[in-house]
Amino acid sequence: MPTMNLKDFYLSILKIRLLSDLDEVFDKVRDTYIERETAKFFKEKRYFNFPYYRVYMSIDYKAADLPFFIHTRSVSLVYNYLKIFYREYMQEIVRILERNVLDQNRITRDLLLSHAANLEDLEDKIKQFDYSLSPDSEDGKLFQRLRFSLAGDPSHQRMYRTLVVQKDREVKTLLDRSHESLEGLSKIFQELILTRSDSIRIQLKSHFLLNGKSTSLESALKHWTRHINDFLILFNQVLRIEKGRSS
Repeated sequence: MPTMNLKDFYLSILKIRLLSDLDEVFDKVRDTYIERETAKFFKEKRYFNFPYYRVYMSIDYKAADLPFFIHTRSVSLVYNYLKIFYREYMQEIVRILERNVLDQNRITRDLLLSHAANLEDLEDKIKQFDYSLSPDSEDGKLFQRLRFSLAGDPSHQRMYRTLVVQKDREVKTLLDRSHESLEGLSKIFQELILTRSDSIRIQLKSHFLLNGKSTSLESALKHWTRHINDFLILFNQVLRIEKGRSS
């Protein structure tokens, strides 16, 4: 019989258990942090949760060893940001920049409008994406049928896995586009704040009525540049967590 160091073996088992427990605790701490930061951003705002692209309590993912939709938190986060903060606040700033500050700067103006059009389109595209899993759409009909017939049917489980992977890929494309355009918008705002052009700097000192308050354009740009950058930090953290859980 081979000799075995029972003390080392026992310590190894304890270490594995400890690491597993630490991972579980770390996940809970990280989730709590994300929830707290999200609540800060959307304080007193009406936060929309998607009815179809979500985690379903009716599916026992662990017992059946089935995947869940990965990007539920990040897509909800960016959709609400676009719907609440971009549409209600930043969209008017973009209009002012287009009509006044950048009327002689075609390159920057066109880039600004490109990012703006993309963000406006993404809000609709994300909503349509969620609807694609509703019982009224083709993919949705299939998904709703599969999720109630997964137990003991390997063929349905394979179809379910394929559909989940497909939808995660579709939404990841929308998330990447959202990140790119929000980052691009922030960079343009920052460039305008730091501009050396006297004519632009004079215009940035002008006051406009934004959300019922008279505010200088420069002050508004500084505020929303910080706001976008802080959001992107949170957004990136959520994306990293989702990537880790998918691997």
